[in-house]
Amino acid sequence: MASLNLKRTPYPTGDTEDDIRKDPILCRTCWNLYGGSTATAVPLAGIAMHENSGSINANRAATAGNLDEAPAWAGRGRIDYASWQISVYLPDVPGTIARGCPSCFLLQEILTKLTKGTLDCNDPELWLDIVFCKGNVLRMNLIRGSPPDDFDMFSSGGGSTDGDLLESFEIYTMPEGEASSNPQLPKRVIDIGPDTNDGIHIFVHDDATQQITEPYIALSHCWGKTQHLISTRATLDQWKQNIPFNRFAKTFQDAVVISRELGIRYVWIDSLCIVQDDKQDWEIEAAKMASIYNGAELVLAATGSADGSGGCLFQREPFVTVSGTFPEGKPFEIYGRKVAKHAVFGWNTDPNGSKGSSNPIVGTTVSEVYDYPLMTRAWCFQERLLATRILHYTKSEMIFDCLSSMECECGALEKHEDDPLVPARRIIKTGHKFITGTKSYRGSSTNPAAPLKGEIKEFIEHHELWRDLIVQYSQKNITKRTDGLPAVAGLATEWFNKLTGRYLAGLWEKDILNDLRWMPDEKDSGEEPEYISPSWSWLSVHRGVTWGVESFEFDKFFVTVDFDRTACPLSGHNQFGAVDSGYIFLTGRIMPTTFSIDGNMVWLEKPGNNTRKPFDRPDSLWRLRNLKNNELFCLRLSTRMSTRNAWDDDTALVLVKADEEILKKQPEEVQKFENVYQRVGFITNYMTQGWNHERDSKEMGLYII
Repeated sequence: MASLNLKRTPYPTGDTEDDIRKDPILCRTCWNLYGGSTATAVPLAGIAMHENSGSINANRAATAGNLDEAPAWAGRGRIDYASWQISVYLPDVPGTIARGCPSCFLLQEILTKLTKGTLDCNDPELWLDIVFCKGNVLRMNLIRGSPPDDFDMFSSGGGSTDGDLLESFEIYTMPEGEASSNPQLPKRVIDIGPDTNDGIHIFVHDDATQQITEPYIALSHCWGKTQHLISTRATLDQWKQNIPFNRFAKTFQDAVVISRELGIRYVWIDSLCIVQDDKQDWEIEAAKMASIYNGAELVLAATGSADGSGGCLFQREPFVTVSGTFPEGKPFEIYGRKVAKHAVFGWNTDPNGSKGSSNPIVGTTVSEVYDYPLMTRAWCFQERLLATRILHYTKSEMIFDCLSSMECECGALEKHEDDPLVPARRIIKTGHKFITGTKSYRGSSTNPAAPLKGEIKEFIEHHELWRDLIVQYSQKNITKRTDGLPAVAGLATEWFNKLTGRYLAGLWEKDILNDLRWMPDEKDSGEEPEYISPSWSWLSVHRGVTWGVESFEFDKFFVTVDFDRTACPLSGHNQFGAVDSGYIFLTGRIMPTTFSIDGNMVWLEKPGNNTRKPFDRPDSLWRLRNLKNNELFCLRLSTRMSTRNAWDDDTALVLVKADEEILKKQPEEVQKFENVYQRVGFITNYMTQGWNHERDSKEMGLYII
């Protein structure tokens, strides 16, 4: 397509908003593809504040002390912090082109290229939803369907049509960013040398006594099912001398190439820098994951590769380009491509709809997840959280992720602002010093939409953020279930502080009663669960879990914990690593119940009472089906004080008498105690009054293992 020589500037000009409104170039069809045009034209039907602007931009405005308050009619967002969304009826575009709108002309040209000439702009059923993003970016959805109703520009998510989404495109320029740090080298790193592939080797030093201050890069990658180079006791000495470049998997080769381009000589790769068949070395070095990923100058993430053969550097589809000159002779170029999805990074997460969900990529398709396999892995979830800055290599672009924000190449961040993991990463890096203005996934018990406040905010937020992270971590895939605790040990290492107390198989001592309130949130496989933790730990169910949607700060508990009789004996030396067993001593009121199973549906019943309760989320159907009898016990745990009908908001732990084989794993004092149980579930809306719990229960001390 030939270069376009525009006779008019494609956007209105003026010193004031009033001047811009009066500029005859202002186009009421495309608004000149210019966010400033829409901002000056509000409030008018047909222009909407984008769905995320209300909450996100209000938060951003609140942290900028020199800004005036938002006008009352602006809802939760500030106009000058908003991104805007418009609907364009495509058959209107040819007419405005004929009347001389250069912006509609450019819009038609780029759409023609993006659709390879197949687009009919006169099709009466075609609409464009256009969002004005940051960084001179437009994001467009091409939709077939009936025209949208006029919408309130401050309504949440208004403006999208009810038709079928045909294509999504974006037009953009490129952002820039930089960062620096001064880390200590891990015990082993790969020395890639200055400029050649000869002499690549593993450099080893005693990091306990010799601290070497050199920048290094850490690689985050999927091992996958393909065989790739590892260090063993038999090969380590050989790799200390030389690693032939052609022995590296493609992902490792690309990491070497990228590191050299960045001028960084040392690379840390887990499979080579940890001796894989040495249990002691693996435990020692795996325990350093927190400092390794936290201290790396940069973490290279092979986000688009399912295994070592995928690499980091992908062959991309070329951009569509429209070039030309403005009236004054200044050249311009417009780049277009199909939209790259970013939802797997947790951006564009509905702050209400995603509360308590074990799926951080709500709304994504299977193909989108397939494009980012690294984001599905448990070990890599920890690596991402621990890193100070990450460079993701995907099949369509690079994405830079740091403690301030996330930047993709296209700059189209309007739908992907406020990565929900950033507050947690800032806690890891700096404590609570720099998380002002953020809030947990869950709101206050009395007002779920409001941030947590008061003196206890730091404690509540620290523990609720931990549970939010575990909700996401529990949904990730992991090859060895026995790695469940080690794969989150680095994160626990950094989370541990004065607010937490001891670490007990994924739960924290100082908020243990709230931590006990997890429920399974993914389908039960029906298979026998392998023992990796006590039954009261969320790790015991081997699938996604949730703690529900609200904060617990106004809840009352009916049990007490004896922490002198509560422990999780470790399998090794890492206090945040794998455990051999675990037990907790509670005192509370326990009542006998029974259960029945109808297909996959479980019912809780009380002998002598006609009312039964659905047991919606048992920890393990396999365990219930293989019990010797149908006797269970309900231990009333808590109630919500902020509701009138407190008994409707009661919760209970559902228990069963301890299995003899599991009991043998416990210390002698637990084995000899009379009342020892295992958890088989947690229920809400426990029928305290309907089942006469106070009358028919018995107070006792008991171990749960």
